[in-house]
Amino acid sequence: MYSLFRNLLKKPGKDNLAKAERIRKHNLGRKKQRARYIRDIGVIKTIVNRELNLLFTRKKNPIKEIVVEDLSARMKVHFGKKWNRRLSGWMRGYLQERIRYKAKKFGIEVSEVNPAHSSRECPRCHYTGKKNRLGDSFKCSQCGYHGHADLVAALNILGRLGDKEVRIGIPPSRVKAVLDGRYVGWKSLNHTVSDKTLDPVFNTRMIKRRP
Repeated sequence: MYSLFRNLLKKPGKDNLAKAERIRKHNLGRKKQRARYIRDIGVIKTIVNRELNLLFTRKKNPIKEIVVEDLSARMKVHFGKKWNRRLSGWMRGYLQERIRYKAKKFGIEVSEVNPAHSSRECPRCHYTGKKNRLGDSFKCSQCGYHGHADLVAALNILGRLGDKEVRIGIPPSRVKAVLDGRYVGWKSLNHTVSDKTLDPVFNTRMIKRRP
């Protein structure tokens, strides 16, 4: 609407100027944006409550504990910079409140963990890199582990439950250092095993030990 307002000002004619004045006076752009924002919030509320009810009341494999990422982390939405900030802040608070309310209602424990780099970490070797994730696909550029990106992130979130090195409040840079250290350890161990399996003396010993 603001773009239309500016274009109308550039065009000659009383009708165009009158229309531009109506847009400015009644603030139609902001009104439509506000209406869209309220509509989006209503849709989000419905989805959140419906899915949480289905999750907490399912009969098959009932939930005893739910592990979620620290919800103070930034959530990404796509409605423009200004509305992203408002909607993201609202989503964090609402989702956190709903999860805790529903969990308490159904007697389910909620645990939060540090989510830093969880979408880029490989669950197998712990290598963390930007190239590991591309959209909904995840493939580790080091060990080749692959899967759906959301499932991989969920596995990492679950794996951080009780992790004394990756605690809530630790900055992402420190988490990255911990994960890098784990990758180096995995790589060293993996190469050691690979080297032994290729060693003729080792293979001969292993064959002699077989019954």
